[in-house]
Amino acid sequence: MASDARSVVITGLGVVSPVGVGKEAFWSAVKAGCNGVSALPDHISRMMPGLRTKAAARVPDHLIDVRASRRHGRPDALGLIAFREALRDAQLPSLARMRSAIVVGTAIADTAGMEDSFVRMDDAGALDFTRATRNLFQSMHFHTTAAKWARVSRCEGPSIVVSTGCTAGIDAVGMGFDLIRQGSADIAVCGATDAPLTPIVCAAFDAIGALSKRRDNVERSSRPFDRDRDGFVLGEGAGTLVLEARDHALRRGAPIYAEVTSFSSLSNGYHMTDLPADGETLAACFD
Repeated sequence: MASDARSVVITGLGVVSPVGVGKEAFWSAVKAGCNGVSALPDHISRMMPGLRTKAAARVPDHLIDVRASRRHGRPDALGLIAFREALRDAQLPSLARMRSAIVVGTAIADTAGMEDSFVRMDDAGALDFTRATRNLFQSMHFHTTAAKWARVSRCEGPSIVVSTGCTAGIDAVGMGFDLIRQGSADIAVCGATDAPLTPIVCAAFDAIGALSKRRDNVERSSRPFDRDRDGFVLGEGAGTLVLEARDHALRRGAPIYAEVTSFSSLSNGYHMTDLPADGETLAACFD
Protein backbone atom coordinates (compact mmCIF):
# COMPACT_ATOMS: atom_id res chain seq x y z
CA MET A 1 0.00 0.00 0.00
CA ALA A 2 1.35 3.45 -0.86
CA SER A 3 2.31 5.57 2.14
CA ASP A 4 0.03 8.42 1.00
CA ALA A 5 -2.98 6.16 0.36
CA ARG A 6 -6.13 7.15 2.23
CA SER A 7 -7.45 5.13 5.13
CA VAL A 8 -10.70 3.32 4.30
CA VAL A 9 -13.33 2.49 6.93
CA ILE A 10 -16.72 0.75 7.07
CA THR A 11 -19.56 3.07 8.10
CA GLY A 12 -22.70 1.13 7.12
CA LEU A 13 -23.99 -2.44 7.04
CA GLY A 14 -26.95 -3.99 5.24
CA VAL A 15 -27.91 -7.66 5.13
CA VAL A 16 -30.70 -9.87 3.81
CA SER A 17 -30.34 -13.52 4.78
CA PRO A 18 -32.41 -16.67 5.28
CA VAL A 19 -32.26 -16.10 9.06
CA GLY A 20 -32.92 -12.38 9.21
CA VAL A 21 -33.04 -8.99 7.52
CA GLY A 22 -31.04 -6.12 8.95
CA LYS A 23 -27.83 -6.24 10.97
CA GLU A 24 -29.53 -6.61 14.37
CA ALA A 25 -31.86 -9.44 13.31
CA PHE A 26 -29.09 -11.21 11.43
CA TRP A 27 -26.57 -11.01 14.29
CA SER A 28 -29.15 -12.15 16.85
CA ALA A 29 -29.93 -15.17 14.67
CA VAL A 30 -26.23 -16.00 14.28
CA LYS A 31 -25.64 -15.82 18.04
CA ALA A 32 -28.68 -18.03 18.62
CA GLY A 33 -27.39 -20.62 16.16
CA CYS A 34 -30.35 -20.29 13.81
CA ASN A 35 -30.21 -22.47 10.71
CA GLY A 36 -31.41 -21.06 7.40
CA VAL A 37 -31.11 -24.33 5.47
CA SER A 38 -34.27 -26.27 4.61
CA ALA A 39 -35.67 -28.42 1.81
CA LEU A 40 -35.53 -27.31 -1.80
CA PRO A 41 -38.52 -25.21 -2.91
CA ASP A 42 -41.36 -27.47 -4.03
CA HIS A 43 -41.48 -26.15 -7.60
CA ILE A 44 -37.84 -27.13 -8.16
CA SER A 45 -38.29 -30.60 -6.68
CA ARG A 46 -41.37 -31.20 -8.84
CA MET A 47 -39.75 -29.94 -12.03
CA MET A 48 -36.46 -31.81 -11.47
CA PRO A 49 -37.12 -34.91 -9.37
CA GLY A 50 -33.74 -36.38 -10.36
CA LEU A 51 -31.68 -33.77 -8.50
CA ARG A 52 -29.32 -35.34 -5.99
CA THR A 53 -29.36 -32.28 -3.75
CA LYS A 54 -32.38 -31.68 -1.56
CA ALA A 55 -31.24 -28.68 0.49
CA ALA A 56 -31.41 -24.92 -0.04
CA ALA A 57 -31.19 -21.71 1.98
CA ARG A 58 -34.03 -19.40 0.94
CA VAL A 59 -35.00 -16.02 2.36
CA PRO A 60 -38.54 -16.50 3.75
CA ASP A 61 -41.16 -14.49 1.88
CA HIS A 62 -42.47 -12.89 5.08
CA LEU A 63 -39.12 -11.11 5.53
CA ILE A 64 -39.24 -9.30 2.19
CA ASP A 65 -41.65 -7.53 -0.17
CA VAL A 66 -42.74 -10.40 -2.40
CA ARG A 67 -44.49 -8.04 -4.80
CA ALA A 68 -41.23 -6.13 -5.29
CA SER A 69 -39.37 -9.38 -5.99
CA ARG A 70 -41.89 -10.19 -8.73
CA ARG A 71 -41.71 -6.69 -10.16
CA HIS A 72 -37.93 -6.18 -10.06
CA GLY A 73 -36.68 -9.75 -10.00
CA ARG A 74 -35.65 -11.45 -6.78
CA PRO A 75 -31.92 -10.53 -6.81
CA ASP A 76 -32.78 -6.85 -7.37
CA ALA A 77 -35.39 -6.90 -4.62
CA LEU A 78 -33.02 -8.49 -2.09
CA GLY A 79 -30.20 -6.18 -3.12
CA LEU A 80 -32.29 -3.02 -2.78
CA ILE A 81 -33.26 -3.95 0.77
CA ALA A 82 -29.62 -4.48 1.77
CA PHE A 83 -28.55 -1.30 -0.04
CA ARG A 84 -31.12 0.87 1.71
CA GLU A 85 -30.29 -0.74 5.07
CA ALA A 86 -26.60 0.12 4.61
CA LEU A 87 -27.28 3.74 3.64
CA ARG A 88 -29.60 4.18 6.61
CA ASP A 89 -27.05 2.61 8.93
CA ALA A 90 -24.36 4.97 7.60
CA GLN A 91 -26.67 7.97 8.12
CA LEU A 92 -26.70 8.75 4.41
CA PRO A 93 -30.13 9.92 3.14
CA SER A 94 -28.73 9.88 -0.39
CA LEU A 95 -25.46 10.00 -2.35
CA ALA A 96 -26.38 13.16 -4.26
CA ARG A 97 -23.60 15.74 -4.63
CA MET A 98 -21.07 13.35 -3.10
CA ARG A 99 -17.97 11.79 -4.65
CA SER A 100 -19.52 8.36 -4.47
CA ALA A 101 -19.42 5.04 -6.28
CA ILE A 102 -21.46 1.85 -6.41
CA VAL A 103 -19.93 -1.59 -6.93
CA VAL A 104 -22.26 -4.61 -7.08
CA GLY A 105 -21.19 -8.23 -7.21
CA THR A 106 -23.37 -10.99 -8.62
CA ALA A 107 -22.67 -14.52 -9.81
CA ILE A 108 -25.78 -15.22 -11.90
CA ALA A 109 -27.92 -12.03 -11.77
CA ASP A 110 -31.60 -12.69 -12.50
CA THR A 111 -31.23 -16.10 -14.11
CA ALA A 112 -34.62 -17.00 -12.64
CA GLY A 113 -36.27 -14.20 -14.62
CA MET A 114 -34.61 -15.29 -17.84
CA GLU A 115 -35.54 -18.90 -17.20
CA ASP A 116 -39.16 -17.94 -16.61
CA SER A 117 -39.35 -16.03 -19.90
CA PHE A 118 -37.69 -18.82 -21.89
CA VAL A 119 -40.22 -21.33 -20.56
CA ARG A 120 -43.08 -18.98 -21.37
CA MET A 121 -41.83 -18.41 -24.93
CA ASP A 122 -41.79 -22.14 -25.71
CA ASP A 123 -44.94 -22.74 -27.73
CA ALA A 124 -44.91 -26.49 -28.43
CA GLY A 125 -41.31 -26.30 -29.59
CA ALA A 126 -41.68 -23.01 -31.47
CA LEU A 127 -40.48 -19.64 -30.17
CA ASP A 128 -43.20 -17.10 -29.41
CA PHE A 129 -41.45 -13.96 -28.16
CA THR A 130 -44.79 -12.27 -27.35
CA ARG A 131 -45.04 -14.56 -24.33
CA ALA A 132 -41.88 -13.14 -22.74
CA THR A 133 -42.26 -11.31 -19.44
CA ARG A 134 -41.99 -7.53 -19.39
CA ASN A 135 -38.87 -7.81 -17.23
CA LEU A 136 -36.88 -9.93 -19.70
CA PHE A 137 -34.57 -7.08 -20.73
CA GLN A 138 -33.70 -6.32 -17.10
CA SER A 139 -33.28 -10.01 -16.30
CA MET A 140 -30.76 -10.47 -19.09
CA HIS A 141 -28.48 -7.60 -18.03
CA PHE A 142 -26.13 -7.91 -15.08
CA HIS A 143 -25.93 -4.12 -14.68
CA THR A 144 -29.59 -3.80 -13.63
CA THR A 145 -29.01 -3.88 -9.87
CA ALA A 146 -26.18 -1.34 -9.95
CA ALA A 147 -28.30 0.98 -12.11
CA LYS A 148 -31.20 0.78 -9.65
CA TRP A 149 -28.92 1.45 -6.67
CA ALA A 150 -27.55 4.51 -8.45
CA ARG A 151 -31.02 5.77 -9.33
CA VAL A 152 -32.60 5.43 -5.88
CA SER A 153 -29.57 7.00 -4.15
CA ARG A 154 -28.88 9.65 -6.82
CA CYS A 155 -25.30 8.46 -7.13
CA GLU A 156 -23.53 10.20 -10.01
CA GLY A 157 -20.14 8.49 -9.73
CA PRO A 158 -18.89 5.14 -11.05
CA SER A 159 -21.53 2.39 -11.16
CA ILE A 160 -19.78 -0.95 -11.58
CA VAL A 161 -20.83 -4.60 -11.74
CA VAL A 162 -18.43 -7.39 -10.77
CA SER A 163 -19.24 -10.95 -11.82
CA THR A 164 -16.38 -13.19 -10.75
CA GLY A 165 -18.49 -16.12 -9.62
CA CYS A 166 -18.60 -17.00 -5.94
CA THR A 167 -16.10 -14.27 -5.03
CA ALA A 168 -18.07 -11.46 -6.69
CA GLY A 169 -19.12 -9.90 -3.39
CA ILE A 170 -15.68 -9.69 -1.82
CA ASP A 171 -14.22 -8.58 -5.16
CA ALA A 172 -16.78 -5.75 -5.23
CA VAL A 173 -15.61 -4.67 -1.77
CA GLY A 174 -12.00 -4.80 -2.96
CA MET A 175 -12.78 -2.66 -5.98
CA GLY A 176 -14.62 -0.10 -3.85
CA PHE A 177 -11.69 -0.08 -1.43
CA ASP A 178 -9.30 0.70 -4.29
CA LEU A 179 -11.55 3.50 -5.64
CA ILE A 180 -11.42 5.28 -2.29
CA ARG A 181 -7.76 4.57 -1.57
CA GLN A 182 -6.67 6.01 -4.92
CA GLY A 183 -8.83 9.10 -4.48
CA SER A 184 -11.52 8.43 -7.11
CA ALA A 185 -14.33 8.45 -4.53
CA ASP A 186 -15.00 9.39 -0.91
CA ILE A 187 -17.78 6.81 -0.47
CA ALA A 188 -18.28 3.44 -2.16
CA VAL A 189 -21.36 1.33 -1.48
CA CYS A 190 -20.28 -2.24 -2.19
CA GLY A 191 -21.92 -5.60 -1.90
CA ALA A 192 -23.53 -8.51 -3.64
CA THR A 193 -26.91 -10.03 -4.30
CA ASP A 194 -27.93 -13.38 -5.75
CA ALA A 195 -31.01 -15.58 -5.83
CA PRO A 196 -29.83 -18.81 -7.50
CA LEU A 197 -32.64 -21.10 -6.40
CA THR A 198 -33.94 -21.91 -9.87
CA PRO A 199 -34.21 -25.28 -11.63
CA ILE A 200 -31.47 -24.52 -14.17
CA VAL A 201 -28.95 -23.27 -11.59
CA CYS A 202 -29.61 -26.15 -9.20
CA ALA A 203 -29.23 -28.59 -12.10
CA ALA A 204 -25.95 -27.00 -13.21
CA PHE A 205 -24.31 -27.20 -9.81
CA ASP A 206 -25.76 -30.64 -9.17
CA ALA A 207 -24.34 -31.90 -12.48
CA ILE A 208 -20.77 -30.99 -11.52
CA GLY A 209 -21.16 -32.62 -8.10
CA ALA A 210 -20.75 -29.37 -6.16
CA LEU A 211 -23.87 -29.64 -3.99
CA SER A 212 -24.47 -31.65 -0.85
CA LYS A 213 -26.38 -34.87 -1.47
CA ARG A 214 -27.57 -35.42 2.12
CA ARG A 215 -31.16 -36.56 2.27
CA ASP A 216 -31.63 -37.76 5.84
CA ASN A 217 -31.21 -34.37 7.51
CA VAL A 218 -31.11 -31.56 4.95
CA GLU A 219 -30.93 -28.89 7.65
CA ARG A 220 -27.43 -30.14 8.47
CA SER A 221 -26.23 -30.31 4.86
CA SER A 222 -24.11 -27.18 5.12
CA ARG A 223 -20.98 -28.17 7.05
CA PRO A 224 -18.00 -26.39 5.42
CA PHE A 225 -15.39 -27.44 7.99
CA ASP A 226 -16.57 -31.00 8.64
CA ARG A 227 -14.55 -34.00 7.46
CA ASP A 228 -17.80 -35.52 6.17
CA ARG A 229 -18.65 -32.50 4.02
CA ASP A 230 -20.00 -33.65 0.65
CA GLY A 231 -20.70 -30.32 -1.05
CA PHE A 232 -22.18 -26.91 -0.38
CA VAL A 233 -25.75 -25.65 -0.18
CA LEU A 234 -27.10 -23.06 -2.61
CA GLY A 235 -28.55 -20.05 -0.84
CA GLU A 236 -29.85 -16.59 -1.62
CA GLY A 237 -29.38 -13.22 0.01
CA ALA A 238 -27.65 -9.87 -0.18
CA GLY A 239 -25.00 -8.03 1.79
CA THR A 240 -23.83 -4.43 1.52
CA LEU A 241 -21.07 -2.33 3.07
CA VAL A 242 -20.63 1.42 2.97
CA LEU A 243 -16.91 2.08 2.58
CA GLU A 244 -15.69 5.59 3.24
CA ALA A 245 -12.49 7.57 3.42
CA ARG A 246 -11.72 7.90 7.12
CA ASP A 247 -11.26 11.67 7.00
CA HIS A 248 -14.60 12.04 5.19
CA ALA A 249 -16.39 9.84 7.73
CA LEU A 250 -14.94 11.78 10.66
CA ARG A 251 -15.97 15.13 9.17
CA ARG A 252 -19.60 14.10 8.95
CA GLY A 253 -19.63 12.24 12.28
CA ALA A 254 -20.42 8.86 10.76
CA PRO A 255 -20.28 5.63 12.81
CA ILE A 256 -17.12 3.61 12.13
CA TYR A 257 -17.20 -0.18 12.47
CA ALA A 258 -13.76 -1.16 11.23
CA GLU A 259 -10.90 -0.23 8.92
CA VAL A 260 -10.17 -2.04 5.65
CA THR A 261 -6.40 -2.23 5.25
CA SER A 262 -5.82 -4.49 2.25
CA PHE A 263 -7.38 -6.68 -0.42
CA SER A 264 -6.18 -9.58 -2.55
CA SER A 265 -7.75 -11.67 -5.30
CA LEU A 266 -6.24 -14.62 -7.17
CA SER A 267 -7.36 -17.27 -9.63
CA ASN A 268 -6.06 -20.80 -9.04
CA GLY A 269 -7.08 -22.15 -12.47
CA TYR A 270 -7.99 -25.44 -10.80
CA HIS A 271 -11.74 -26.09 -10.75
CA MET A 272 -15.04 -24.22 -11.02
CA THR A 273 -15.90 -24.68 -7.35
CA ASP A 274 -13.10 -26.58 -5.59
CA LEU A 275 -9.73 -25.39 -4.26
CA PRO A 276 -6.42 -27.25 -4.65
CA ALA A 277 -5.84 -29.54 -1.69
CA ASP A 278 -2.42 -28.01 -0.95
CA GLY A 279 -4.00 -24.66 -0.10
CA GLU A 280 -1.16 -22.66 -1.69
CA THR A 281 -3.37 -20.28 -3.70
CA LEU A 282 -5.67 -19.66 -0.75
CA ALA A 283 -2.68 -18.94 1.47
CA ALA A 284 -1.31 -16.51 -1.12
CA CYS A 285 -4.44 -14.37 -0.74
CA PHE A 286 -3.40 -13.70 2.86
CA ASP A 287 0.19 -12.70 2.14
